[in-house]
Amino acid sequence: MIRPQPGQHRIRRLVAATTAVMTVVAVAGCGGSAADDGSVSAGGTIVLGISAPQTGPLAINSQAADGLEAYFKKVNEAGGVAGYTVETNVVDNQGTVNGGAQSVRTLLSDDPFAVSVVSSGAFTGATSVLRNQPDMPVLALSSGAAIDAADLDTAYGLFTDYTTESFAAIDALTEMGHSELALVYDPTFAQESADSDAEYADEKGAELVESIQMPSSSSNYTPAVQKIRSSGADGVILQVAQQGVAGLRKAAQEAGLDVPMVAYSGNLDAGMIELAGQAADGLYVTGLFPLLNDSSPAVKEFRDTMEQYKPGSVSVLGMVGWNAGALIEAGIQRAAKSEESLTSANFLAALEELGGQSIGVLDQVGWTEEAHDSLDGEDTSTFTLYQVQDGDFVKVE
Repeated sequence: MIRPQPGQHRIRRLVAATTAVMTVVAVAGCGGSAADDGSVSAGGTIVLGISAPQTGPLAINSQAADGLEAYFKKVNEAGGVAGYTVETNVVDNQGTVNGGAQSVRTLLSDDPFAVSVVSSGAFTGATSVLRNQPDMPVLALSSGAAIDAADLDTAYGLFTDYTTESFAAIDALTEMGHSELALVYDPTFAQESADSDAEYADEKGAELVESIQMPSSSSNYTPAVQKIRSSGADGVILQVAQQGVAGLRKAAQEAGLDVPMVAYSGNLDAGMIELAGQAADGLYVTGLFPLLNDSSPAVKEFRDTMEQYKPGSVSVLGMVGWNAGALIEAGIQRAAKSEESLTSANFLAALEELGGQSIGVLDQVGWTEEAHDSLDGEDTSTFTLYQVQDGDFVKVE
């Protein structure tokens, strides 16, 4: 797999000296709000206000917020971060544009230090409010494409760029020898994939023969299967969430449609296999994060922490949130070393310095000086390809 050249599928902005973070997290100082200058005194309380979809069709993504909460519960029990106590406050954004805007307004009413939003649609809505907070650190659990489009210099992506993942899927399918490709995507978070994949496929010697919208509210997957069959596609890129992938796989199995499909990393989860049942077998999934059963100390720590505090969210989404906590903790620790008080400026400067480091379960954080919209650094080679075999994920060598 190759890395797209900078600007190949979008023009990346240069990062301002003061920068910030797919979840909107609001961080407040002692007494429930930050000081007038946005600082938190040493030994104070940092409040993470988390905007997450607790209801609606994207409610499964609230597991990322569970991961954040569990991370800081454990941290606080161990004495906090550099003397600070970290509290979390979760507000439901319903996974919608309007919900994102309203939830962030609620979080901002407490004069927070920083903000985190889970889900791309909600993040898009939140940006209409966050534009009026030019110094606010924004930690986003959203597609890097949505973060880039928002053009917020203070926003850092805590997940992958779905467009880069769709390119990784194209790489995988063409390397398998497939050249007639179909894209099935949710327009609320993967519109840029629809806008960019045809050109990238052409560069790889393939053709995007069909592009099919399938929003998260979809419940009838037969029309999408019929379109794939009619297009003559011999490979499918799936940029839809777990419920959609499971529904499409079942419909394809019932229709006798047997073509390789590659889903993005939000589906690298036992929950998707449970939803799809036997229809999941054979599905390929790209992944930036390790498998839940990985033997590394970091993944073991994640599992142990989640089992203790949020046992229902031992999942890839829970891992994404847990790892976001590790990144935030690292930023606070670095910023606390630089000055007596934690400020927006020194926290953002600290985050910028985390690029290239091994933090949490990731061997390398993909943030660069030029781009910090996602953890993959726009590099398709950072993704590992897995396949579901007999109900388990197996790494494709």
